[in-house]
Amino acid sequence: MNNKEKQRYILDHTSPEEVDLSFIAQLAEWGEGEKIEFKRKVNHPEKIINEIVALANAKGGWLVIGVNDDGHLSACKYAQEEAFALEAKINAHIRPVVDMRRVYVPLSGTKQFVVYRIYESKHKPHYILEKRLTKNKKMLQIKTGYYRVEDKTVKASRELWLIMQARSRNADFQLSYGEEEAKVMQLFRKKEEISLEEVVIQSGLSKRLASDTLVRLVLGNVLRILPGEGKDRYRAVESGLSAD
Repeated sequence: MNNKEKQRYILDHTSPEEVDLSFIAQLAEWGEGEKIEFKRKVNHPEKIINEIVALANAKGGWLVIGVNDDGHLSACKYAQEEAFALEAKINAHIRPVVDMRRVYVPLSGTKQFVVYRIYESKHKPHYILEKRLTKNKKMLQIKTGYYRVEDKTVKASRELWLIMQARSRNADFQLSYGEEEAKVMQLFRKKEEISLEEVVIQSGLSKRLASDTLVRLVLGNVLRILPGEGKDRYRAVESGLSAD
């Protein structure tokens, strides 16, 4: 077992009840990543809930309040108040409910860490629900999904949203290979990876038709989606990457 495999095993198999100061120190040594997020305090809970949604939509992970971005273990003087502020935002804005557990870990004196174990969801996509009043006095409900990519939280694209939604239904998907699919797959003869925008330009398909075709190809295990910041990429499964 190499270092990455060992790290992944520890992150996936440590239960909240087993979390102690040595575990937090180990996370701090590894640094932020696909399954690790640090916050010194809950200064901006409206931003932290995006991280929670991203982890639940991806592969799960750990959120630790009381660790600086540089890994310094500062802990929280008022840990319960920090947790209360964050969980008020969680309850108000995250839909559907995320499976997560919270524990407090003491540092010294009254200082504690607030540690959340966020589990990969079986009910994707999770999203942030916000209500906004328009100029015409109509209430709009805005749903924004997020996904974890390495140590970053990115907005979920329409395509990623539909893929997560379809996979959560556990329905068998039968790909019907037609003209649109052929046009898209022809592009992979020249490139290993391609974006939605490139498909639109090079295939002549409309953006919506190209988007729907990419979604079908991913669900049919022909392509793999590689979520990214501002732009997703797609790669053929047979190129050496297995489907998610």
